Amino acid sequence: MSAVFHFFPFHAVSQLLSLDAVFQLFGIYVSLIGDVISQHNVEYHQYADDMQLYMSLSQADFGDLSTIEICASDVSRWFVENALLLNPM
Repeated sequence: MSAVFHFFPFHAVSQLLSLDAVFQLFGIYVSLIGDVISQHNVEYHQYADDMQLYMSLSQADFGDLSTIEICASDVSRWFVENALLLNPM
């Protein structure tokens, strides 16, 4: 019977741990944006570095998108004020 051992160089393990810590800190940092979004009664979905704003509309409300436009503007402003770059695509 043979055993297989996997050895990871120390620097690779420490880089993975550092990267995990960076993503956790980024998540905590960006999670504050939820306060800005909730002020507009807009829903959002956030996963890692991706965020989607959404809201449900009735046919009567479909012509007025000012709520989500104002929310997107405030989110953009928050990103700029906190030295983050927003990709609007």
